[in-house]
Amino acid sequence: MPMPAGGLIPSGIGGCLCAGDLGADLTGPDCTEAQGSIENGLLDVGRWQLQELFLVAECPHSGTWGAISRRRVAYDFRYSCEIPYDYNNPADELLAGAATIALRLNLADVTQEPLLAANDADQRFYVAPSCILEMAIPVLDARGDVIRMTCHGSGNGLIFLFPDDQESYKSYMHYMNQRGWNQ
Repeated sequence: MPMPAGGLIPSGIGGCLCAGDLGADLTGPDCTEAQGSIENGLLDVGRWQLQELFLVAECPHSGTWGAISRRRVAYDFRYSCEIPYDYNNPADELLAGAATIALRLNLADVTQEPLLAANDADQRFYVAPSCILEMAIPVLDARGDVIRMTCHGSGNGLIFLFPDDQESYKSYMHYMNQRGWNQ
């Protein structure tokens, strides 16, 4: 199959959000889509945005002749996602009591995207074992197709791009489990 100009650019297929399960394992193939299931705590994500932040600090010293020197000192991320609102299982009910959530943001779905399937592409996705939900906003747009719950939040740890960061993820989860921080 010929590849379009610009490279292997897939269409997007959401992800899932898992409420109240600190350190939930969202790396398996069964988390490609949540299918609106509230029993397992997973919610479909229809649209998402990820903002990666590289925090810097001012580190002045005499060698800069009075200019400000900066160093990257920390990493953080913010996310927003839209969840289709299930009338029988409202997302705000599941999210209301969640102290932390786990997040998986899929970059397409290799089983559904013909261009990726033709090129034997591996499934790629972001996984954040722990996030904080800061805001949940029900959104009704009468011109749109469905009511959605827009969620905004921040990282409560690291986020990993799979399969690239798989080993780093395993090391991180081992570290968190040893300290009892993934309970």
